[in-house]
This record gives sequence, C-alpha cells and structure tokens, in this order.
Amino acid sequence: MNRIDNAKDVTHYRNRCSNINKKDGLRFVIGNICISVKTKHPGIRKQLERCYKNFISRREPEICIDIEYRDCIKKPNFKSLLFQTRNWELGRENGALSLYFPPRENLSSRARFNAKLNRVKLYTQNFFFDQILLSLFPVPLSLILPKYQSLMLHACGILNNKKGYLFIAQSGGGKSTIAKFADKKGLTVLNDEIIIIHKGKNQFRMFGSPWHGEFPRISNKNCALKEIFFLEKAKDNYLLLLQPKESIIKLMQHTFYLPVNPQARKKVFELCFSMVNNLACYRLGFKPDESIVRFLDEFAK
Repeated sequence: MNRIDNAKDVTHYRNRCSNINKKDGLRFVIGNICISVKTKHPGIRKQLERCYKNFISRREPEICIDIEYRDCIKKPNFKSLLFQTRNWELGRENGALSLYFPPRENLSSRARFNAKLNRVKLYTQNFFFDQILLSLFPVPLSLILPKYQSLMLHACGILNNKKGYLFIAQSGGGKSTIAKFADKKGLTVLNDEIIIIHKGKNQFRMFGSPWHGEFPRISNKNCALKEIFFLEKAKDNYLLLLQPKESIIKLMQHTFYLPVNPQARKKVFELCFSMVNNLACYRLGFKPDESIVRFLDEFAK
C-alpha cells in the first residue's frame, strides 16, 4: 500500500506522482481511501494542491471526482431532500443523489453521484473553490467509508508514543483546546475537528484529515486507537469509566454520516457498537488549562 506517513515525504511523493497526476488527475489518500480529482481549470487545481498537499498519493482511487467549471448552474429539482446545512443540500433528483451548494457571492455548485457513490460529477461557478474544499470531499468520503469498515467522527485525535487517543465533544466543547495543549507538549495532533476511524482485524486505527477546526496544524499520520474520551468542561480534572450502552449513544451523536440508505446506517451502528465494546470509553471532565495534559500523562502511566 502506498501511503504518505509523514509530512517529510510530501515533496518526494509529489515528484514521483507528477506524471500520474498530470495524466489521471490529482490523487489524495484520506482515511486510507484514495480520491482522484480531475479538472481542466488551473485555478481549481491550484487550490486542491494547496489544501491537500500533505495527502498526495499514487494509489488507485476508490472515489473519482470530475470537476467542470460552468458559467451557469441550475438548482436541482429535488424529489426528496435528505439533509440540509447552512452551506449545502443533499437530495435525490431523477433517482440519483445530488449535492447542491446554494449561491455564495452569486456563485453556486452542484454534484451528482452514481449509484455506488464512488463517482462524482461536480459543476461549479466557484473557481476559488473555498466552500467546496470544505464540504464536497467529506460528503462522498463519509458515504463510502462504512463500506470499508470505517467512519468519520467530529473529534480531536492525539498521537502519543505510537498510541492514539480520541477526544469527542460538540462544537465549543474543548477539542481545539486539547489540541493546543497537546501540541505545546510536543505531541502529534492528527486533527482537532474530523477524525477517521478504520476497523482492522485486531485493532481500530485512527487517521488524520485535512479538515481542521480552530487548530490549523494537521497530520496525515495514523495510529492504533487506544482509548476514547468524551469531553466535558469542569472545575477539576476527572475521569469516569463509561459502560458501552452510554458510550454508544454518545459516539453515534458525533458520527458524520448521511442517512442515504438503511444499509449505511446499520453499518455505522455496527462499527460504533464494536468500538465501545472493544475500547475503554471515559467521560473526561477537564479544566481548560495545561493541567489536563499532566493529568492525562499520569493516567497513561
């Protein structure tokens, strides 16, 4: 398997991938899934290379995205609207899954998926591509991850002595705070917002992603997941071991998956069930200062 394991290898891989990427499009590995992106627009390509430079790969892709710049984008006529956020809408049009980005500064985009959800055609007016970079890739990736025994979580991932620790919380719950203090101590922050978990034969592995929160430094490394912490701001630092029944409810609340079919929902539940029954899960009350790192160091000994 060809995978970049640290940022030091990026330049080397970029040179090796040059001819492949020029012919077949850019390729990125995120969460052990390879995404190929083809576009003829130089501005879009430049943005992709800038944002995903640490995730360049030579692997054969599992997901292929074809991007085409257009002057005019027609809003889909959704027969059913499955999911809606401030920045995008997901629904079905003529039996196919479609993703629509409403106009921002009069620029909109839309994407159409094939039945297997591994081929995406994107039409965009936005060659600056900012909102698409943040929203487009996580959507098809989250849809296909369960097929590969993987899922996407709103969480912070920390690597310490080849062991991975997952910190889960809602927005503003302390993920970026934990990342900041861990980085200050010299630990590796995989990401402070979106982490991808893969279930292997004997362990769960934790992968960084490009889509960070308030803490901007990310890593493309991966590691074995050791323990899960559900964050809760408190006056004092404390740990409380949770039972699987309580843990799975909390874990499901922080998964990033879209209910496009019952099979995907079932697979995500099965992965979460396996995680909480094979990994220790804790409620972590923490003071938002550097004492939390010392507290966790003592716990890990």
